[in-house]
Parts: sequence; C-alpha cells; structure tokens
Amino acid sequence: MTHEDSPIRVSRHEWRLIAVRTWHEFRINQSADIASALTYYAVLTMFPATLAALAILGAFGTAQDVTRDVLGVVSDLGGDSVAAALSGPVEELLDRSHQWFAIFVGLAGALWSTSGYLGVFGRGMNRILHVGEGRPFWKSRPLMLLVAAAALVLGGALALILLLSGPVADAAARSLGLDEGVVFWWDLAKIPLALGLMALTIALLYWATPNVRRRNFRWFSVGAVGAMLVWAAATLLFGWYAVGFGTYERNYGALGFAVAFMLWFWLSNLAIMLGAVLDTEVERVRQLRSGIPAEEHLHLPLRDDRMIRKNREQREADVRAAADLRTPVDTDSFV
Repeated sequence: MTHEDSPIRVSRHEWRLIAVRTWHEFRINQSADIASALTYYAVLTMFPATLAALAILGAFGTAQDVTRDVLGVVSDLGGDSVAAALSGPVEELLDRSHQWFAIFVGLAGALWSTSGYLGVFGRGMNRILHVGEGRPFWKSRPLMLLVAAAALVLGGALALILLLSGPVADAAARSLGLDEGVVFWWDLAKIPLALGLMALTIALLYWATPNVRRRNFRWFSVGAVGAMLVWAAATLLFGWYAVGFGTYERNYGALGFAVAFMLWFWLSNLAIMLGAVLDTEVERVRQLRSGIPAEEHLHLPLRDDRMIRKNREQREADVRAAADLRTPVDTDSFV
C-alpha cells in the first residue's frame, strides 16, 4: 500500500495546519480568478446544453406539456417575468421541424465548451499542485473530451434528478402509470442520489484534469466533501441574501435572474477550487507522515512532461536571442 492510498488519522494540530495552509494556498494561487474563468466556460456550456435538453424533451413528449412543465420550473426559480421572456424561445426550440438538428448542435457545442471548462480546471489544479502542463494539445484535448462526455452525463442526470420534483414529478409518474407513493419515495431518495452524483463529478474533476498521475480513483475525498459542504452553505446564504436583500430583479428586470445565477455559478466554482486545495493539503500531511519532504511541493508523478521541457527549451532560446540583441556597455564610461 502506498502513501497515497493508506488511511490517515489526522491530529488536531495537523488539521489546524491543513486549514491554515488551505486558506493561504487558496489566496496565493489566486483561486478566485480561476473560478471566474471557470464560470465563463460554464455559462458557455449552459446554452448548448439547454438547447439539447429542451430538444430531447420535445422529442419524447408533447411540446405543449414539456413547455408548460419547463416554464413552471423556470417561474418557480426565476419568477414570472423570466418565464414570460423565455416562453417564445422555448416553444421555438421544441418545434419538431428542427429538433434533431438542435439535439446534434446542442450536444456538440456542450461537449466542446465543457472540454474547455475542464482544460481551465486542469490548469488551475496544476497551479495548486505547483506543476506545469506537460501534455501536448493532441493528447490533452481528447482526454478532456472524454471526461467532458462523462461530466455531461453526470450533470444531465443530476439536473434531471433536481427537475423531477413537484408538478414535474407528478406529471412523469402519471405518464408512466405510477401511483403517488412512488413520487413520495422518489422525493426521499433524490437528495442522497444527487449528493452522490455531485461527489462523483467533483472526484472525477480532481482525478482526471491535472497533470499528475494518482494511483487510484477516489469516490470520496476530504476535498470533495469539503467542497460540497462549502457549496451548500454558500448556496443557502446566497439564496437567503438574494431573496431577502437582493435587488437584482429591481435593477436588472428579467436579467436579474441571470445575474444572480452567474454569481451563484462563481460561488460554486470557488467551493470546488477550495476543495481542490484542501485535498492537496491533506495529501501533503499524508506524504509528510510517510517521511517524504513535501513541505513545499507534493511528490506525485507527472502524466507527461514533454511540453514542460519544450517550453523550457523555447524560453532558453528566447533568452539567448534577446541577449544577442543587447548592446554591449562600455564599463569605463561609468567610472
């Protein structure tokens, strides 16, 4: 059993060190900037993913029923003004004359945008781990596309679980010929199921995106659990603020929901990055316990170092070229 896989009992002093270094590394590595870039790519992913989801819903149900259910959920989340503004585009997307084209374009766009999100996430993880990106584009991009496909499946399942509540769950049960008892048990089971899918998605991001090779995939980690707890607290506090004190709808009208949604996305990405830093510091304690000098850097094997060596050689060549341009200075003139 290696140091990476071995269980660890953390003392109170070590937890204090982990907490302090997590905050310091989170700040020093400018994780808030990484979260902003992730939010940008997440918003880009939302549009094609929504297009594909609505087109798929329209393909497997009547347009009128799907439109009513979708706008009902939007009204509950963002208000009647947002639902009214989206009613026209939603009805157009559910038009059967171009549904399959919309599904193809939406899925392709969501896959490419999600791979861009994962690329930024991987670079953020590399910064946290203090390693360079050594994988060439032709190697990293296909990997990110595969991870993006898995993340979209998990994210779609999570969104479906969250949407199947209230009138949407009742309508789905009626269409499948199920009684109300199934809806009751579904309401009890959906939260643990959603948390499990969320933990799996975060664990996949932590494991697959950085340029370090870990021995085993961890379903749960301290960082993933910490990210979920911080995300839940941030969501509750932001929801309380937006409902009680926020002025987004008054200031921005129908766009207020979009502004609040992007802020929530940013807070969510902050929580995920904080969990990544926490995982790194727990791994640091694990390595220190094993006698590995990890005070400054973790000792984890790289997936690839070709681009690191190539960039180093390119920089050295640039430095030599710049040195050749420098005009020699007569030191006697300074005497």
